[in-house]
Amino acid sequence: MKEIAPLYNVPTRNTIKSRIQEKYDVVSLNFKNVLKEVDDITITMDIWSEMMTTKSFLGFTVHFIHSTKLCSAALGIFELSQSHTANYIYNELMNVLSLWDIPKSKILAIVTDNDATMLKAVGEKFGKKKHLRCFAHSINLVAEATIKKVDGLQNLISQVRNIVKFIKRSVNCSDELRQLQEKNGDSFKKLILDVVTRWNSVYYMCERFLELKEVINQILLKHLNAPPMLNAQEIENIKEMVNILRILEKVTKEISGQRYGTMSLVIPIISCIKDNLSAITPTFRIGIELKKVLTDEVKGRFEFIEQNFLLSISTLLDPRFKNIHFKDAVALSKHLVFIQSSINNMENSTPDIDYSNDSSDSVSDPSQVDLWGYHKQLAQKYQKKYIDKSNQENQQNLGHEITMYLSTPVSTLNTDPLMCWEELKPMYPSIYKLATKYLSGVCTSVPSERLFSCASNTISKTRNRLSGKLASKLIFLNKLDDQFWM
Repeated sequence: MKEIAPLYNVPTRNTIKSRIQEKYDVVSLNFKNVLKEVDDITITMDIWSEMMTTKSFLGFTVHFIHSTKLCSAALGIFELSQSHTANYIYNELMNVLSLWDIPKSKILAIVTDNDATMLKAVGEKFGKKKHLRCFAHSINLVAEATIKKVDGLQNLISQVRNIVKFIKRSVNCSDELRQLQEKNGDSFKKLILDVVTRWNSVYYMCERFLELKEVINQILLKHLNAPPMLNAQEIENIKEMVNILRILEKVTKEISGQRYGTMSLVIPIISCIKDNLSAITPTFRIGIELKKVLTDEVKGRFEFIEQNFLLSISTLLDPRFKNIHFKDAVALSKHLVFIQSSINNMENSTPDIDYSNDSSDSVSDPSQVDLWGYHKQLAQKYQKKYIDKSNQENQQNLGHEITMYLSTPVSTLNTDPLMCWEELKPMYPSIYKLATKYLSGVCTSVPSERLFSCASNTISKTRNRLSGKLASKLIFLNKLDDQFWM
């Protein structure tokens, strides 16, 4: 700075900390006032361990509708100083709600991973009806279990992994990989090595391996100590594996957004997963077994998904889906009765009735797998002929507003459901109030995981003495949308 601006006095460490605190006080107070105007809030939470200082932090994000748009913010990360018991996690959750003046009654849902401590802390302590298990984490568990159960698949993946490791660890091989791609006139692509915690890294590793298999083969032939290249049959097995798992990869991307509500996507997506799997016709043993095991895993884990209150109500109130993906007539009838009861309560100016849960950005795809193909077929049938006899029987006890809403065609997939409801508000004023409540939720804890990516950049090697409280304030300011700054 002496060379750039000799007369400039660089602020001291304490001055910078003081200015950060002043800005945080003003901006956080403004954001608290925003939250006070919000009726329904979804929270995601997760635990992160910082490796340099071996400290653990509990991260929180909030999601809500503000000025007809879905907004999100990071409340911060909070250091955990005790054993991670359910009681302790619950108390920390309540402390954060108190810190941000968020009453318990405003919480629509709390989304966590499937960790037993989280399930107990939120499900048992806070209430099962407001707890959602992270859908992305559930998909991850489905994929991992499927890969383990298919005989010979893990060995095949290990062969690919060994080849990728060999090339990535050799400077000469890496240079050859780049040179051969340039010689062929292709843009340079690196090999991808999978990580243990993310199933889709296996998918990306194998997908990239298939893209570069000819180049990889040329490299391996030049080195005596190289692992053997896959034979033609093994490559075909990898192709079928990638084609089948591509469905789950597209699902993971679809439901990991935080700028749009994802709670209403879960039931339609599961319906589309099943249809996409049934349409695949693998040729070889590993592919056939993989399809069967994956189909069984999806069915077993999501068999009673339509009984989930939050997911079902949000789907019914999403004009893109309504009731066209429901297979469980009893569950559908129960959810429609709840919606009608809520409408009646609003018309009578009484509080909503309590209802408990009975059950426990996209990238182009070279294979052109249409995840939503099944939905488009259903929507087309729905538009041609709306109510069959069974539906009419189910709707005999429903009011005029909900009946009229269900009797109109579903909106297109690219429709913003919140903007759509602004147009539908004059026709369905009571349903509008419910829709803006249940369409504000997300179905994954991915936003919390993204929060920790920001945290790892904030608490870096050069700032490893940064206190947890100051780091939390920096993260809040860093992640806050410009519209909430003052």
